[in-house]
Amino acid sequence: MKLSLLNRFQYCLQGACLTAQPDTLKAIAAMTPHLSFGKSLSLTDWQDLTTPEQIWVVLIPLMLFYHDCPAAFYQQLRLLQMNQWLNPSETEAIALIFQIMSLILRERFDPRRDLVSNLACLSDFWKFDFENGEAFWLSAMLEKLTTAIADHLSLYQVRQSLFPPQSEQEAPGLALYCWLDSPDHFSLSWQRAKVTQNPLAIILTGTLSGAYNGGVGMPANESLTFESQPLETLLGKLSQNLYYRWSGGQSPDLNRPQPVTTAPLVMQRRLGLKLISQCEYQ
Repeated sequence: MKLSLLNRFQYCLQGACLTAQPDTLKAIAAMTPHLSFGKSLSLTDWQDLTTPEQIWVVLIPLMLFYHDCPAAFYQQLRLLQMNQWLNPSETEAIALIFQIMSLILRERFDPRRDLVSNLACLSDFWKFDFENGEAFWLSAMLEKLTTAIADHLSLYQVRQSLFPPQSEQEAPGLALYCWLDSPDHFSLSWQRAKVTQNPLAIILTGTLSGAYNGGVGMPANESLTFESQPLETLLGKLSQNLYYRWSGGQSPDLNRPQPVTTAPLVMQRRLGLKLISQCEYQ
């Protein structure tokens, strides 16, 4: 689906905040001003930004910003893991979601192929270098998840057979199932995630669906709730700032209306619009 990158940024953030949880919004809003070219976040920055419980959410803007620069994103993951904010299993899950997000944002994700085949298209440049040289549970989970979707297993069956409750892989695994089983249907994916009653799975499903579909199919009742709150305006501004920072441009907040300039007496004066070159003729 052809969408602008700004559109994907915006609806990715909106998808993450569909449940309108204040903590989720605060975590996302806190990250955006810290992102700039050539600057890595220190552990002190992370301690000021978030808590280990909110780390998944605060990483979403970072995934968007570094979607075409995996080395910079993985550097932050290693910093967090080294300081015990993430365990190896969580790090692996985050790296997987980041790789999928990068495929979506670069329009390389093909819904006609399974997830394993899509990830196989990534070069070694995109692979995360685990300390022990191999992934802990990723390969086995992806194979099982691909088989479950191909066999049309229900959400209940997937939850019972694939993802141990309260494990690090439960939330990302359920989110991937909910999204991959119906990638083009935002509302269906998200409503299915709500059934899990897993807050992180709901956030990640909304994140993936928003990045992939934009606003197309966003749950109608949730969109109305969203628009009646100032959150939509705030998220729109956040996504614009994030996009401008990624592109190396100035913040849209710095764009000020410029006076119109024209050759003297060439252009008719219009009420309410001052033309610099005609000021002397007034």
